[in-house]
Amino acid sequence: MYIPPVYMTLLINIIITVVLSVPGVILRISDNKKEGILMSIGDTFEQTLIDKGFAATRADDIRRALGSLHAAICDCDINNRQLIATHYPEALKLAREYIKSCPIGNQLSDADIWRS
Repeated sequence: MYIPPVYMTLLINIIITVVLSVPGVILRISDNKKEGILMSIGDTFEQTLIDKGFAATRADDIRRALGSLHAAICDCDINNRQLIATHYPEALKLAREYIKSCPIGNQLSDADIWRS
């Protein structure tokens, strides 16, 4: 069965959106270096680091560390996210910076995180 490229791209985007809508999934997938289409998320952030002047030899480790941070925060319940926001707001900032390269990922922008 032939599927025109434009429809194939749309189908892939739909699948990625559904799969990555689960908090933390992005990072676990992107940590499997160079495996599959979903790797481009982690690669995009890694390239962003390199473009900002980070050594290519360090960019992968930084990407993985921030990816793990984002996954850990996504796995927290709202009470723990609020504690992170109160005591470690820098961690949320770094996790948000990491996920900017994937607009369909959990952007950690819940209003409840920031309530006092």
